[in-house]
Amino acid sequence: MGLELGSTAYDVPAGHRLALVIDTVDPLYIGHDPTGAQLTFSSPGTDPSQLPVPLREK
Repeated sequence: MGLELGSTAYDVPAGHRLALVIDTVDPLYIGHDPTGAQLTFSSPGTDPSQLPVPLREK
């Protein structure tokens, strides 16, 4: 699966952590998702998921 993510630019100081959070709550579809429903993302060990994060040169 490929996801198009909107461009965002942040400077993350050295030593800090970067996290990707995927939220499945959407007011448009809230009536279609039962309370407590779970969504799982996974990938096979032979083809692991990736999130390339480019580093800016100083």
